[in-house]
Amino acid sequence: MSKKEFNRRSHIEYFNLYLNMLPQPIQSMESSRMTILYFAISGLDMLGATDRIKSKEVIEWVYAQQIVPDSKDENKLSENCGFRCGPLFGCDFNPECSRTSTYTYDRAHVAMTYTALAILKILGDDFERIDREAVVNATAKLQQEDGSVAAISGISETDLRYMYCSCVIYTFLDNWGTFDIEKAANYIISCQSYDGGFGLVPNGESHGGSSYCAIASLALMGKLDLIPDKDFVIDWLLRKQTIGFQGRVNKPPDTCYSFWIGASLEILGAYELIDYDQNEQYIFCCQDKLGGFSKWSRSKPDPLHSYFGICGLSLMDKFNLPKINPLYGFRDLTLERPKIQEKTEEKEKEKEN
Repeated sequence: MSKKEFNRRSHIEYFNLYLNMLPQPIQSMESSRMTILYFAISGLDMLGATDRIKSKEVIEWVYAQQIVPDSKDENKLSENCGFRCGPLFGCDFNPECSRTSTYTYDRAHVAMTYTALAILKILGDDFERIDREAVVNATAKLQQEDGSVAAISGISETDLRYMYCSCVIYTFLDNWGTFDIEKAANYIISCQSYDGGFGLVPNGESHGGSSYCAIASLALMGKLDLIPDKDFVIDWLLRKQTIGFQGRVNKPPDTCYSFWIGASLEILGAYELIDYDQNEQYIFCCQDKLGGFSKWSRSKPDPLHSYFGICGLSLMDKFNLPKINPLYGFRDLTLERPKIQEKTEEKEKEKEN
């Protein structure tokens, strides 16, 4: 098998596996079930295999994870609204999103809200059952005094991952509510390190993932020009390419950074400066013959690296994959999907000749 043979069918089967179950190796990730479903749904969408998805059932399941205001909360001021990871707490299956009594410790997580909305958007849902006001109000309450954003209400970690998730949520719902954009943008700039990259928090080590969250968040807020020296950031990003892309200095390359670093460069208008051949070579070193991509060569594939490996190939406009939206991390829904079947037939004719 050629290392540059894109195993589309195998990748489709790989993502299809995660639609109805969590395989044993990742059952410990139950608290991230919504995110794993997002990788599967968007992965199949990128591969042109949405016919494998029972869209109506998935949409019902996603809506059933929405935490709506308590029936007694007339002003929708609850700080817990949004989406949970899944039926972890044994809550009633409520896809109608009717207002009932809330459960103790049942709280939305900003990353689950982001991935839930992304799933619904990919599947063409109209967001009709989303309590927009409650979601926006609750998400805005996650913002801290310094401008950072927490993962959940109450005592929680804060870093740029959750900043990014909140910015996408506001963008999808077209409502930034009481979120303080100026304070948030200044917090992001305070996370830039001496070498040009961004850490997860102020004074943190520059990292490919947190740099993406910083750059994409600023772009979504319309504040990208606050970066004092974009060329300095671009230089740091480009230096992360060895064969593939590494996330930090002196670390081995990792498949997922073909998206995190690549999308950051795309947003900054400098993606064409990467070494396409080297990046493609590394991604294919991590392709599993049974489907999926691994973090490193000769490792086992997982949903995250499988998905972002495909996104990395999409950024390079490879294998007739649809164009990825670098700001959201899934297919650009405004563009027409490539005609995969026609491309396959053309290749078969070439082989016959």
